[in-house]
Amino acid sequence: MTNAKYYLAAIFAYATWGFFSLVLKPLKAYASVDILFYRIFSCAILMLLITALFKRKALAETVAKFKALPYAQKRSVVLLNVGGSVFLNINWFSFIYVLNHVSIKATSLAYLVCPILTTLLAFFLLREKLNKFQRAAVALSILGCLLLSYANIMDMVYGVIIGFTYAGYLVSQRKNTGFDKFILLTFHIGLSAILLLFFYPAYSGPVPTEGKFWLYIEVIAVAFTIIPLFLNCTR
Repeated sequence: MTNAKYYLAAIFAYATWGFFSLVLKPLKAYASVDILFYRIFSCAILMLLITALFKRKALAETVAKFKALPYAQKRSVVLLNVGGSVFLNINWFSFIYVLNHVSIKATSLAYLVCPILTTLLAFFLLREKLNKFQRAAVALSILGCLLLSYANIMDMVYGVIIGFTYAGYLVSQRKNTGFDKFILLTFHIGLSAILLLFFYPAYSGPVPTEGKFWLYIEVIAVAFTIIPLFLNCTR
């Protein structure tokens, strides 16, 4: 029972993302990159506000812990967190683009392949152990994905790209321990927002004025980004 809350957190996070198409499809008329821009900017502003109002002590403790680390560990922490932000950016954009411009089926396949890729990456990179039943489950899952891709290989290719980027994020954060998870997530999203600012002037369209757009963006930011990401980082 001690691990029940972690299983529930993971199940709730993925179950939430299963409804993502309900709020993305109404925004199909908008460019994928614009949805990404405003989604991340909204997330960053909200999380920075929450940190400033309620998490200042945790922020101070996180900064103090980082400063106390030896140089080699500091470099490792920076690489893990910067890499995590890059993986998230690629994952978010690819998911939005594929769902709105390729097919919902391709994004659904990403949910199937992501746990498999996460398990394989953890096995090969983190040297995590798999018992014979887990190995058999992974093998059956891979076989199932191959059968599903037989009819449309490109859907599986898109699914693997989406799944791999998120699996890469999860595995990179598996070693990113010892710090407040909310503060780390704030850093990831804040850095993502800063990276996107460099592309915003060249690639963004006119600022949307429709109220529906901003309503859906805020729902996406809170219900489909901040909450499930935080639950997925819980362990």
